[in-house]
Amino acid sequence: MRPVRVVQVQHHLAANIRRARARLGLTQEALAEKAGLGPVHLRNIERGVENVTLATLVAIADALEIAPGRLLRKAVLAPLRPGRPRTRQRAPRQPAKS
Repeated sequence: MRPVRVVQVQHHLAANIRRARARLGLTQEALAEKAGLGPVHLRNIERGVENVTLATLVAIADALEIAPGRLLRKAVLAPLRPGRPRTRQRAPRQPAKS
């Protein structure tokens, strides 16, 4: 059984990773590849059920282009929505002038 404090920190980490990943418009698979991790490993980290080594924490932070300490800040995970994150909508293209 994991200590309560460890579980709390894992949930903060999960929330911060998910929030930063969504802000960049990355899928779990894309972030896992960028960080050099397996997608199942990253998925379990984002669910808050897997312990993270320091090397993994740094790899994820580098892939998200943020300081590792920011991933450990207190945060609350918003309810999960199934599916891929929304991408930013682009402005419609103007027809080429002849």
